[in-house]
Amino acid sequence: MIIAPATPAGVSAVAVIRLSGSGVHALVRRIFRPYRAKNLAYWKLYLGNIVDPENGRPLDQVLAVLMPPPHTYTGEELAEIHTHGNPQIIEAVINLAIRQGARLARPGEFSERAFLKGKMDLLQVEALSRLLSNEVMAEDGGFLREVEGKLGKTLNIFTERLISLQATLQAALDYPDDVELPEKGPITAILQELAALSDELIKEQKAAMRLARGLKVVLIGAPNAGKSTLINALIGSERLLVSEIAGTTRDFVEVPWVVGDYKVLLTDTAGLGEAQDALDAAAQKRSREQLSKADIILSLLDGTAKEAPLLPDFSQDIPHIILATKADLPEFKKPDAALAISAKSGAGLHELTQKVAAIVGDMAPKAGEKGLLTSARQASLMAELAAECRLAMEALNLPEWGLLVSDELTRIEKILAELTGRAVSEEVLSEIFSHFCLGK
Repeated sequence: MIIAPATPAGVSAVAVIRLSGSGVHALVRRIFRPYRAKNLAYWKLYLGNIVDPENGRPLDQVLAVLMPPPHTYTGEELAEIHTHGNPQIIEAVINLAIRQGARLARPGEFSERAFLKGKMDLLQVEALSRLLSNEVMAEDGGFLREVEGKLGKTLNIFTERLISLQATLQAALDYPDDVELPEKGPITAILQELAALSDELIKEQKAAMRLARGLKVVLIGAPNAGKSTLINALIGSERLLVSEIAGTTRDFVEVPWVVGDYKVLLTDTAGLGEAQDALDAAAQKRSREQLSKADIILSLLDGTAKEAPLLPDFSQDIPHIILATKADLPEFKKPDAALAISAKSGAGLHELTQKVAAIVGDMAPKAGEKGLLTSARQASLMAELAAECRLAMEALNLPEWGLLVSDELTRIEKILAELTGRAVSEEVLSEIFSHFCLGK
């Protein structure tokens, strides 16, 4: 029997304590005294007291529920006790359960038991880990769909098809006089499908990793175009030093900004133009380096400047928005194709935010019908899978292709088993579950 708090540490209105394992229901019945019921029915919350059976002393007024196997998260006897969120009360209830035969769960042990009981595959476990730890919900429900087993179902279908092909191929190799080698067409088709799926999922996973780190939004423009002022206005605080003296910013500065459902990094840069000295030239060089790393570019033009500044060259593949700043001033003139903004009055900032959110949303990976990768382990195995599929397709063109393709199919099936967790080492399992909290 294991026990752990399922809610974060600290003072709160309510805390949830979770127990799992054979004998859990008997344990709860020993320490829980319901107010109005003699017998505890499954799946019902009961109000009562947690009582130390050794001395009859009540510890807290709680709600308790018993959940029977196999229809529980772990597949075992499961119970939850909802206490008041006083850390001392939580500790006292847990210690009482431990004296009654339970032990404190390891991090992720509840999910590990669910995996070992076949309640979820390893893909679902890793998706759950990401879902619990993700700071911003920005994947259009992708992680949630993976917790429900979307990718695992897709890969299981491929596994069944491969096993069927492998059985026919192996029979032909074992009994060449009685069984003919299968047609190459179906083998090629499934290998092409699996390689294409792997490539697509890896591409989407890379995009997801970029999104999780925060897309880089680089602000460029002439000195005093209003880059630092704009960043302060967007984040709602005086994060960057602002001055009327040109050239205040000498090095790039990254500032996190949550736009819509996404986190981005606003990158302030030194103003671009004719270098005034060696230090200014070095600062502008760094600005251009940041420009080459940008995911999105905001080009700021001073709307009060007498001469229209020239924009630096950058890749046309990078989304960019041209902004005309200082729209609150009477001498302001808006260049063509620019969005008029004022960091002082707030004019245009809402529209700018919407534009950036739309671009980031378009760049975010969309969980396709087949699934979504949620860990570096999965991406690595998928890359191996794509490589093995292509080796198998090459082997199909060789004279003695039967045995070679059979060996490749065996390796492909092994990779699929590692992905779903049907064949995985203890070291990998320990690493995955160590990232979970105690009560999960």
